[in-house]
Amino acid sequence: QAAAAPQAEWGADYETADEFTISTEAELRAFAAMVNEGKDFAGKTVKLANSIAMSGGLWVPAGSVDFTSGGKEGSHFFAGTFDGQGHTISGLVIDCGKKTKDPLYDAVGLFGYVCGTIKNVSLTGLSISAATDFVGGIAGCLMDHAVISGCTVQGSIYGAVSEDDGEAYGAQ
Repeated sequence: QAAAAPQAEWGADYETADEFTISTEAELRAFAAMVNEGKDFAGKTVKLANSIAMSGGLWVPAGSVDFTSGGKEGSHFFAGTFDGQGHTISGLVIDCGKKTKDPLYDAVGLFGYVCGTIKNVSLTGLSISAATDFVGGIAGCLMDHAVISGCTVQGSIYGAVSEDDGEAYGAQ
């Protein structure tokens, strides 16, 4: 019996594929990391195959930049189509920008900056506590021609604005 071929890393076919399927938390995180590395998915569709329960660990929004790493605001964004196909992502947690050593993202939500389409996905058990200018459940900032449709969010969002000295102020 032949050994199974090693499974390719999620998204390894980015340059040639037009459609991607996410089935696990690890694949969802790999997708977000690709967007945050500058792959905008323009002209591509990403679909959820099933509901995903996040197992813990903080979420890094897809299409965001961490200012503490020297990123430029709005330089990474999602420009494709994300179709949740009626599935739910539960237990998404974002906690950032309130303390000096926290990551400080430019836009916070499942997605940070979006100029594509997000549709048919629900978030439950969402918990966001962030000191940044752009905060939302599905997306922190919608850019030109962005569309969100058929989405629901259940959870809590607490925001504040970060001062230049790294101190947060506002509702917490």
